[in-house]
Order: sequence, then C-alpha cells, then structure tokens
Amino acid sequence: MNPLSLEFVNTALASSLAETFIPLDFWTSEQTHAAVRDSLTRFKTGFGSMEFHPDAAIQARIRQALTDYFAQAQALGETHLFGYQVGFHAMDPETGAPLRDTPRIGKGAGELRASLDASGRSGVLQRMGKTHCVFDNIEVISDLARLLAAHDQSGRSASFVVVPQQGNGGNPFLVAHPDGLVNFEVHEQSALPLEFATGNQFLNTNSMVWRFGTNPNPLSTEPMPQGFEVKGGSRPHVRAKENAADGLQEWPTAALLGRLGPDYETFKTYRDYGRNGARLIATQQGRWTEYV
Repeated sequence: MNPLSLEFVNTALASSLAETFIPLDFWTSEQTHAAVRDSLTRFKTGFGSMEFHPDAAIQARIRQALTDYFAQAQALGETHLFGYQVGFHAMDPETGAPLRDTPRIGKGAGELRASLDASGRSGVLQRMGKTHCVFDNIEVISDLARLLAAHDQSGRSASFVVVPQQGNGGNPFLVAHPDGLVNFEVHEQSALPLEFATGNQFLNTNSMVWRFGTNPNPLSTEPMPQGFEVKGGSRPHVRAKENAADGLQEWPTAALLGRLGPDYETFKTYRDYGRNGARLIATQQGRWTEYV
C-alpha cells in the first residue's frame, strides 16, 4: 500500500459512513503526473486482489466500500485527477536569473483555490452539494471527521493544522494588523529573518479546510505577494513558492493545534517512506476498525 491507496480507502469508507460521495482529487507536478495517473489506474483495476487488513470482516468491508465508491465516481464522471502545476526553474539567489539546468517545479499549493475556481472545479463541487474543501499534502492523511469537527468548532472561515514539532517549512504566527484585528497566518520560514524562528515550536502540515464561497477578509486589501523559498546545500538557490496556507491570510483563520487523528508523517522520499510507511499503514488500519 502507498499513500494514494490509503487516501482512497479512507475516502471510500468515509463516503460509505456519511452516505454521500466524497470527491477525491490528486493535484500533481509535471514530473509526477504520469506516474500518479498510472498508479491510480492500477489501483482502480487491482484493489480487489490487495490485502488491506488482516481481519477478514474489515477486509471485506473495505473492498465493498471501494467497489461502491468507484462505481459512484464513474457514474459522476469523476477522474480523481485535477491536473498538474506548470513548473518554473530555480533562480540564482543573487541575480534572480533562472537556473535552466534545474527541474521545473510548480509554485505550490497556494495556487490551489484560484486553480479550482478558474478551471470550474469549484462550481462542479458546489453543484454536487459540497460545502467545504480539505487539502492535504500526500504524506498527510487526515481523519476527515475529526478535522472537520475541529474546524466547525473554531467558528472561522478557514483552518489549518499545525503540529508541535520543529522542521523546515511554514510556521504559524499571530499577526496584528493596523485595524487592531489579529489573525493566524503561516509564512515560509526560509524567507524570513532567522529571529522569527525563535520560540516557534510548531510546524504547518499544509492541511487546511475552507468553505466554498467564503468572502475575502477585510484584513487583506492588496493582492497576495509572491512568496519565495530559499534552498541551501552545495548550490544555494531560490524557488518561487506559494504555500497552501498563504491564501488563508485573506480570511479569519483558525490554527488547529495538535495531531488530529494519525500522527503527522514527514516522508518526502522513497527512503523516508521505507522508514515511516509501515507505521503510517498500521495507524490507518487501526482507524479502519472504527468503520465496521
């Protein structure tokens, strides 16, 4: 099992429990789109021969949920592929010139909501009766019920999840605005002065929830500035970067503190998944017992 198959099992079981079809879209990079598409096809045609759980009753429940889910998806014309981001080369940190021998990588999930709207996908989902959108990085598989319950209790237009651990990425801040309002915002730490990291013990997981049709927050009257991520190593460079939570600076936003459901996994490579994947699968299998 890999993260793609885990996401499908969770979504199929949640759809069955809620008695409504929950759409699941994968948004990829140029480099990964074909591989993700092929993996999705293999899973849809081969899940019947996969072993998801050692308990026979739970195994049967999962297979039936997947069978029903993909039948509903086909009837609705759902492909589960939202598309891919157009990539950009890295830039020289001194001159800003593109480093054309570097891979072309998309600017990040901060473009998601604009892409959903521009493509018409937001309208499709709303016409299906969907009111909220949940975004996760592929290595984060949220417990939808707990995540949405925490978001609902926050009373805010949008939410993002932070975990109590340090690491590279976006960090949450309480930002006071000139009109006296205070908002939770995530900013890319590598683009900020080092002193901003002092005492910040939390890492943004890039998991977020927002409600379709949310009006912009009057806190923000200017367009969102382009973000950047500074990369070190043997060849320092800069990447254009828009975090998933960047756009939440426009809305009253709640930071959902803590590990909601499964622990946050930080695998980014096959090697990381080799170390952490078994734990992630075991965590998901434990949760699946709640659906039987």
